[in-house]
Amino acid sequence: MTPSDKNQKPGGPHLWLIGFIGVIVPRRLRADWRQEWEAELRYREALLAEWDRLNWRHKLDLLWRSTSAFWDALWMQTYRWEDEMMQDFRYGVRMLWKQPGFTLIAVFTLALGIGACTAIFSVVDAVLLRQLPYPQPERIVSLREVDAQSRQITFSDRNFQDVRARNQTLAAVAQYRAQVVTVLGGSEPVRAQVSVVSRDFFQVLGIQPVIGRSFLPEETRIGGDPVAVVSAGYWEKLLDSRSDLAATPLRIDNTLYTVVGVMPRGFNFPQNADIWLPIELVESSPSRTSHGRRVIGRLGEGVTLTQARAELSTIGKQLRQENSKDIDLVDFAVTPLQEAMVGSSSQTLLVIMAAVAVLLLIACANVANLLLAQMNARQHEFNVRAALGATPWRLARQFVTESLLLAVLAGGFGVLLSIWGVQALLSLNHDNLPRAEEIGIDARALTFTFALSTLVAVTLGLVPLLRFGRNDLQSSLKEAGRGTVAHPASHRLRGSLVVTQVALTSVLLVGAGLLGKSFVKLLSIDP
Repeated sequence: MTPSDKNQKPGGPHLWLIGFIGVIVPRRLRADWRQEWEAELRYREALLAEWDRLNWRHKLDLLWRSTSAFWDALWMQTYRWEDEMMQDFRYGVRMLWKQPGFTLIAVFTLALGIGACTAIFSVVDAVLLRQLPYPQPERIVSLREVDAQSRQITFSDRNFQDVRARNQTLAAVAQYRAQVVTVLGGSEPVRAQVSVVSRDFFQVLGIQPVIGRSFLPEETRIGGDPVAVVSAGYWEKLLDSRSDLAATPLRIDNTLYTVVGVMPRGFNFPQNADIWLPIELVESSPSRTSHGRRVIGRLGEGVTLTQARAELSTIGKQLRQENSKDIDLVDFAVTPLQEAMVGSSSQTLLVIMAAVAVLLLIACANVANLLLAQMNARQHEFNVRAALGATPWRLARQFVTESLLLAVLAGGFGVLLSIWGVQALLSLNHDNLPRAEEIGIDARALTFTFALSTLVAVTLGLVPLLRFGRNDLQSSLKEAGRGTVAHPASHRLRGSLVVTQVALTSVLLVGAGLLGKSFVKLLSIDP
């Protein structure tokens, strides 16, 4: 560089802009790129003339060309990942590898909390959050009779026939009844879930067989041909996936039923149904107090739930008035089908979800305490890095990176634990869990686990900043040099975490104790 170059003034705003843009360039490339950008602009400026004698068009041209450096700087951000983020990652791996005891305890503790949350979330997601797998499921409702004691009870066939004939708000309404019976005629005798359903059952749900057909009108009356529709699982396992459905009739209660259709895979409503038969083939009781039929309906186009409830309530009062001596209903209850299927399970699942969330908070508090202990042991290291120019943000990024590594490992093990946990829940409660066949660890559950692990990582990474972010750098270096004990702020933060752990654990223990006491009382009741 010549003396004239050294004495050269910084130049116009285009060169100041280059200096500003250079800040976001990765450090190891900053000097070379700034020199190249500035040399190009100075050369162009020299060609055009001195800055003070440039007209406004030439000045705008220089400014425009200097802004193009901004896009170059953005393009070079990939180098920043290599230079800084990967450096944090490698350093974090080394630190965790050097402390295997701490790493194993932290990962196992977080894995328990994350795994429990993932397992319960997969159940809550399948049962409460997802819509029913039918077309326009929000229009499907469940109907129940309401007696004089305000209890919701099942339908009688006579009341169902009147509701179907009189209502104007339901596009279709159907009744069904399920039972487990012995079925012969397939590859082997089996005990199968058989549902007898009325003619509009599949129309209400908006689902039709993928092979064959559903019931014809002449098959849904007394004296009609005995026909059956089977599930995809039953067709594959016990009918060997034969295309000629009529070739293998099914014997149920000494009656031969011809198979006419196969439902889509995954359809098994009501829960775990394998075979559907026309209910009209069975003679029903004329009594209005002979209950046992469940009823579902589909709201008509443009009809609201409130309108349907109002109309059916009117029909219920009419039936009560017309048959006061021979009827026990006073009203009808209309509930969205999903809500009716879930029932009281929603409250139980939400309570369990809250409990495992508390468990995760306890696990995070445990690991946060461990991290604080590690940070105290590494206090001198971080003080020296700060003295050498590391900003609080730079230290925070290192904390978050190490916590993210812990959370990723814990999330991976947590997914394995959640798979085992879901299988255990299903094996113990399959018949009591609605929509049990839809429960599993899928993409939504994995996304939840990833988001949860990231949140845990950021939280754990920022906790030490509450301790180190308030330290005076010089005093910290002096204390570290004298071997002074940890800063009082660290003790206060760890004490707060311990108090939080004890409080949350007490809540869980009290809840578990009450649950155990209720279970013991339940066992003492004579059925």
